[in-house]
Amino acid sequence: MELFNYRVISATGAKKRGSIEAKDETVAAKRLKQEGYYIIDLEAEQKNKVNKNILARLFTTITYQDLTAFMRQFATMIDSGLPLASSLALLTEQFTNSNLGAIINQIREDVEQGKMLSTAVGRHSNIFPDLAINMIAAGEEGDCLAAVVTDLATYFEKQLQLRKKLRAILAYPLFILAVACGLLVFIFYVVLPLFTEVFATYNLELPLITRSLLQITEILTEYWLVILLGLSTLVSSTVIYFKSKQGRFLLDRLLLKVPLINKLILKIMVTRITRTLGTLLLNGVSLLPALVSIEKIVNNKVVERKLKRVQQTVKEGGSLRNALESIGLLPEMVLQMVSVGEETGQLGGVLLKVADYYEQELETDLELITSLAEPVLILILSVIVAGVITSILLPIFNLINYL
Repeated sequence: MELFNYRVISATGAKKRGSIEAKDETVAAKRLKQEGYYIIDLEAEQKNKVNKNILARLFTTITYQDLTAFMRQFATMIDSGLPLASSLALLTEQFTNSNLGAIINQIREDVEQGKMLSTAVGRHSNIFPDLAINMIAAGEEGDCLAAVVTDLATYFEKQLQLRKKLRAILAYPLFILAVACGLLVFIFYVVLPLFTEVFATYNLELPLITRSLLQITEILTEYWLVILLGLSTLVSSTVIYFKSKQGRFLLDRLLLKVPLINKLILKIMVTRITRTLGTLLLNGVSLLPALVSIEKIVNNKVVERKLKRVQQTVKEGGSLRNALESIGLLPEMVLQMVSVGEETGQLGGVLLKVADYYEQELETDLELITSLAEPVLILILSVIVAGVITSILLPIFNLINYL
């Protein structure tokens, strides 16, 4: 008899860890399923075991794009009929990312030793999200692994596209900000000191705007170290606070109240929730485990807390529509579509249609923001530069009149 450690989700949606004695992993998995548990991870306990993931956790540089590429290639291979171990062996050699290649190789070794694919992947939960582990387990249980991995690859690709669009929106404003800061530093530390010497020679009274800029330059020059240390302390303290449980909750709550930003965040969350929940339901995952899986993908502590309330309501026998309505987060159109899905028994398909609609809405909003960001930022930069140039030109005109 061997001792197996497991992570499971009960029929009520509660997560549970523990150990079970059994002849082998297959028997252990069968007993857990008979008890009504949904298996997330199951592996034999080893004495003096060395955690193979320690180095991976410390030095992992695996990107979401790497995972997406892996999922798509893996789906293509098993869909074409290649055995799991052979597919994983081929993928081990294909990825230039050595960390990901090493993890794929570990998964292959576990599969060759007779472990379920979901168990092998679940041992790397620091790399693969619960969504992937749960869907693979559902595919194994429903004998539709190829279809599930294909859906999972499509899901990863859509999420990757969304991330790229969000990064593209942030890239241009950050570039403009960097240019503006560089220009101001050049003017403050190179241009203004030269003009100051000329103005002092003729003993001219400088305009208020010029005197103000010179005072700012003098303060920055004399106390730059103090200012730098102060800003570094402020930024690091702010980052540390917002990484804490209380600070993160406060930040997420504030973001949901900022006009325009809150609408964009909510659309992103609706897209993620409906896409993930629909994909899980269509691939055989029951509602409560699916709700547990989507809890972490929203990346917002306030919404996570609301989704826990949804889980509780569904656990107590309430409909998903009423549970979602009670948290006051999703638009009425989404609630109506959920209601239709529950009545027709096609909830998974309906949720994916909602996700498609909101992805189009989100894409339109992102394109609009991108198109508006450029002229607005150029206008702001122009005003700043015009103010600085004016502060330099006014004394020059006074000097010309003086001469």
